[in-house]
Amino acid sequence: MTSVFQSAAVERPNATRELSHRHDEQADERPIVQRGVRSLPRPVWIIVAAYMVLGSIYASVTPIFEKPDEQWHFAFAMYVADTGRLPVQRLAGRDHLAEQEGSQPPLYYAVLAGLLKVVGLDHLDDGYSQLTEENPYYGGRPGAWLDNANRFIHGPCEGECRSAATAVYLGRGLSLLAGVVALLAATTAVRLAFPSQPWLLLLVVGAVAFNPQFLHISSSVSNDAFLVATTNVAFALALWWWHRPEALWRTATLGLAVGLALLTKSSGLSLVPTMGLLLLGGRLAWPLRFRQIAIFGVAVALVSGWWFARNLLLYGEPTATQIHLQIFDEAPPPFTLARVMDNWSMVASSFWASFGWGGLNLSHEVYRTVRGFALLLVLAFVWAAVRARRVWMGPQKVLVGLSVVHLLVVGALLFQWMRLTEAPHGRLLFPALLPITLILMLGFLRLVPQRFHALASSIYLGAWAVVALVLAVGFIRPVYLPAPLLAALPE
Repeated sequence: MTSVFQSAAVERPNATRELSHRHDEQADERPIVQRGVRSLPRPVWIIVAAYMVLGSIYASVTPIFEKPDEQWHFAFAMYVADTGRLPVQRLAGRDHLAEQEGSQPPLYYAVLAGLLKVVGLDHLDDGYSQLTEENPYYGGRPGAWLDNANRFIHGPCEGECRSAATAVYLGRGLSLLAGVVALLAATTAVRLAFPSQPWLLLLVVGAVAFNPQFLHISSSVSNDAFLVATTNVAFALALWWWHRPEALWRTATLGLAVGLALLTKSSGLSLVPTMGLLLLGGRLAWPLRFRQIAIFGVAVALVSGWWFARNLLLYGEPTATQIHLQIFDEAPPPFTLARVMDNWSMVASSFWASFGWGGLNLSHEVYRTVRGFALLLVLAFVWAAVRARRVWMGPQKVLVGLSVVHLLVVGALLFQWMRLTEAPHGRLLFPALLPITLILMLGFLRLVPQRFHALASSIYLGAWAVVALVLAVGFIRPVYLPAPLLAALPE
């Protein structure tokens, strides 16, 4: 992939102008950059507004702590707000309630803890205890309260309970705002690479915004939306850097964004090889290139190095992975080819739609149809990339090349993670949400004749927005039955 970046980077404006009749692109880079970071199109803001509406619906139809690991993510932020310290992981005698999530990098939790302190929502232990009272019949356990998806009992909630519930919804709102940043950063990245393809822009941004799983996760107390936001910002800054790679401060800014991703979630490490390859493949002379790489590394280390040093001192390894797995204490089944295929099938399905704690799923036929459609789009993308390799300009090659590389890196890391623990979760591919969506949408436009791009794109986005809404109100909401009084249940 280095050759892809090198061939993209050595193009000059004269070569660009020779291809302009095939792209309907402008050769002057400066207006491209300006269009990428200023005055976003009105349809983008409409998509962002629709995302906020749908995200608010997803936040409201799923009761508190009925999203994956949400109570532990919230407990992390609650601990930071109460103590001003980060949790320290131990196999026994822990002084926090975050369980294995206490090993996560702290950016999201620190921001949420700061918000809780500002609005006076700290010391919520009693309310948290009420909100985490477990449903004794969850998960098919025998009892009178059947056919419900509630992991916790959601009874009357007043006083401390109400304060804790308000804090949870504040955390969900913070994640939704991170989702907005992710959408705007994706917009900037695509505009910098494909400035004269408005329908590709709207398809990519809309497909991210209306992905039901992204709506489900980005409306929860979780660090995933922050990771998508910081990753997308890094991609936008990578395109911004490419237009003036000799500017050292742009390299430093890219390093800061990658450092923030590392402080958000361990899978943010996937950005290091991706962006490192971009810097290696630049059109700069080697002395300046080495200087750029050094500046990038220093910027990343200044932001996130302390976190890895802390883990090394406390746990003997920089990512705190082993202590996380030891606390989680769930060994994976034997690693076989059949299990690998089954896990990746579940990853592909839950990347699009899997709700609650991963137990609220659609029929196998629906998932097979969606996976088949996605495979068709991937094949169409390969066809488009082969045909366009000589006519795509530098920024387009850079974004597509980065997307392919990053998807491979994220996929390899997830494969390794699934060897260590049971984790067939599509949200673990969210560090590559923008690359995956770009690949699929380039394939979609390849399948549609150009004269029908506007109509097909509008229908596609409208249909997915409707699907996301129907899943929220017609599938998720009805399964969360109200909890009866336990005293009224037969013994």
